[in-house]
Amino acid sequence: MTTTAPPRFQFSTASNPPSQFVFGSRVPAPTPPAKTIYDIPVEIVSNMAVKLFMMLNLAWDYVETILEISQTLRLEPSKQLARQIRRNQRIYHQRRAAHISNSDEPKERNLALLFETLLSPHLNKLHYALSSEIKRRCPAATTDESYLIEAVATALTMLDATLLYGAECDARIRALGVSGNSIITPEIRELSRLLPKFLAGRFDPNIPARNLTARIILNELRQIELNETP
Repeated sequence: MTTTAPPRFQFSTASNPPSQFVFGSRVPAPTPPAKTIYDIPVEIVSNMAVKLFMMLNLAWDYVETILEISQTLRLEPSKQLARQIRRNQRIYHQRRAAHISNSDEPKERNLALLFETLLSPHLNKLHYALSSEIKRRCPAATTDESYLIEAVATALTMLDATLLYGAECDARIRALGVSGNSIITPEIRELSRLLPKFLAGRFDPNIPARNLTARIILNELRQIELNETP
């Protein structure tokens, strides 16, 4: 009586991924887990986060100015808009608290103020362009109304630059093999939709100087080199 030898299995030398054998059956090798943000070098993520929080620190400053002026003017839609914006602000700070400690807040603020100083020539040009447009389009606007228009347009410019920077960060993260949500959260994106409503259609803030300034701010942001300090 003859016996049949058990089958011998050999791995192929072809370029196909290796397989595992379970009880004589060929099964695909396990798929490696998807990459997450935690797989990206910490210095890259930290650099993105610091610049993002710095920009949003400035953007929220201009939003506060809008809320103060609209309260002074007692504009009809301002109360409801202010509630929505305060809600967004709370959500933003709750998210931010997971990444920024109390001891880091002064550093973030100082960086934001230093960056604003760097931007001052560009923001001054935006101011003059806006003043000219307001006088041309809204010759009867009061001083406070002009301030409101300028505050809205400037805040939107900061948000434009932040969204452009966020898009670049998202692309870089995807290039490193990580897919998922944007680093720009929904409550920040919504500000771009809410802020123009303070003007109630009296002035369209989409002027060429705003788009140009946002691009200039983005370029300045790219060139900043951050050094870790104790």
